[in-house]
Amino acid sequence: MKILFFFGFFSTALSQHLFQMGFTSNATIENFKVFDMNLDDVIHLSEVFTVARKMDTNGTFSTLSYDGVVSLQELTAMNSDDLPPLQDEIFFNYMDSLDSTVDGVADSSFICTYFSLMDVDNNRKATLGEYKIQQQQIQDHLKKELKDIAGC
Repeated sequence: MKILFFFGFFSTALSQHLFQMGFTSNATIENFKVFDMNLDDVIHLSEVFTVARKMDTNGTFSTLSYDGVVSLQELTAMNSDDLPPLQDEIFFNYMDSLDSTVDGVADSSFICTYFSLMDVDNNRKATLGEYKIQQQQIQDHLKKELKDIAGC
């Protein structure tokens, strides 16, 4: 599901197969397009908020009734069944670490933090080049977490 590509990153790294394939140039471009909703070749903060709202499944997108947080269960529900639960959890913990408190839910402040990390030149727009830099950082973080857990 394309919503998972919100963390483009994130979701593509949730399984070993996707982890290897998800950061290819083509996958990165496809993930970028998920965020670039108006197709102007840049990602704006408002576009990231829109994609994130789709992950908050407590309400309905059409009525805009959300609880304002994304839980591990909501993230897991968005993933395909073939993704290992441990990798869902690692990805979710990364999301939760970006918000105001590490409390088992990712509140909307993670969106601003994520966007600021993506907007390398701080001009309130994220280009494909900036997005690729962010994706590499996320890939490195997820690989480290998997390595730490595996003890290798």
